[in-house]
Amino acid sequence: MAATEGVHLSLPSGRHWTDDEVRALLCVWADRRVRESLKSTLHNKYIFQEISSQMQRTFGVVRNWKQCRTKYKNLKYDYKMAKSTHAARAGRSGSPGKYMKFFHEVEAILLDAGPEEVSLGMKSRLILFCQVSEIILDKKKKKSNIHCIFTH
Repeated sequence: MAATEGVHLSLPSGRHWTDDEVRALLCVWADRRVRESLKSTLHNKYIFQEISSQMQRTFGVVRNWKQCRTKYKNLKYDYKMAKSTHAARAGRSGSPGKYMKFFHEVEAILLDAGPEEVSLGMKSRLILFCQVSEIILDKKKKKSNIHCIFTH
């Protein structure tokens, strides 16, 4: 792992995330073990190092742990802002997803406090999202067919 960390650290940090890279991050973040680790740990550098490694192994996406942590935080912030913007407009201007790409996928991940609190439809959408993302990335990167599933 140390050898790949050196490669990750040399990447330019200001490069924009592609949709495929965000999909890969969401699929790794959707893993129950990852979600539980992030919820229970304040010092989480090692968790993001593992997220970075898993993104590279599974999807061929190369991002370092700092980039993954920053994108994770930005997605959470954007989600909260989209929810509050939608609430402030009293739902008059469409769904909260209008204000944020990947809104529903982030919501499915963030609201997974237990099976009773997340609708089956939302979980199904995230499972399908990760499987489709993996197929798209598989075709581009010629990686093995490993499915990302949203577990509860």
